[in-house]
Amino acid sequence: MGQELLKSGITISNQITVGDNFEQIRLFLDQCISTVDVILMTGGLGPTHDDITPSVLYDYFKDKPEFDSDYWKKIENFFIDRNLSVPEINKNQALKSTIGKMIPNPLGSARGLHYSLNNTSVYAMPGVPNEMKSMMLRYVIPNISKKIKKVLYVKTLKTIGKGESSIAEQIQPLIDNHSDSCSIAYLPQISGVDIRISSSNNTKFEEFLEKLKNELGICVYGEDNDTLENITGKLLIEKDMTIAVAESCTGGLLNHHFTSVSGSSKYMKGGVVAYSNEIKRDILGVQEKTLAKFGAVSEETVIELAIGIRQKL
Repeated sequence: MGQELLKSGITISNQITVGDNFEQIRLFLDQCISTVDVILMTGGLGPTHDDITPSVLYDYFKDKPEFDSDYWKKIENFFIDRNLSVPEINKNQALKSTIGKMIPNPLGSARGLHYSLNNTSVYAMPGVPNEMKSMMLRYVIPNISKKIKKVLYVKTLKTIGKGESSIAEQIQPLIDNHSDSCSIAYLPQISGVDIRISSSNNTKFEEFLEKLKNELGICVYGEDNDTLENITGKLLIEKDMTIAVAESCTGGLLNHHFTSVSGSSKYMKGGVVAYSNEIKRDILGVQEKTLAKFGAVSEETVIELAIGIRQKL
């Protein structure tokens, strides 16, 4: 959520976790309603007894919701189309605000809510990630962006091969020279360290970005939504090459990453999960003496696995 907002020039000042408690949620609204421009709330829009977000908002904004029979028909059809019985408790989700706006939910039954008070906009969305993301991209961000006057330039560099502290130490002199105009954030991932750069000055932003790329060199493999498997696939296609994978402890994860990319059949031939030494030996030709001397987890065994999978596929 934060990254999508930042792309639109919207920064998050606070992130608060509140339990399913009526008074706690009201207290949170009281604290924030006059101090921020936008309040984003997620979760609590379902049909069960602990989904109290709509009730709190109806009470807080003195709203008197009405039953939306047209929307209830849509909910009924949603269940009927899937050969499911229609729970009566889902009628809670057919209530419609009379003073606020309902946020459409193309992926589920829980609509969002949008209120405004004292120049602060309040958006309530489902906690289900894909439903929340859909509302954010289709409704919330476009609405907020209409009020944003400041343009913020944002880019995320994707790196691999170096840890966060090592990268930070390397680029700190550059950061010091551009701290007055650019901001930087480190976002460690399993695959590497993402570096997010933002600035309201496009000229200085581009200058800083280029210097970072030059300084980090081959550690930078992509930008923004690039993934390592996607970039690798593009390189394989450009070079008219194919790949096959022999795995052991990763249990097929590497194969999964390669095949998760659309069009990977152009270069991905297949793979073998050689988890046991018997499969390493009998299917991929790793020598018994190699396993005995160096063990299954060793450079020597990996080399023979690579040779074996290349010969097989």
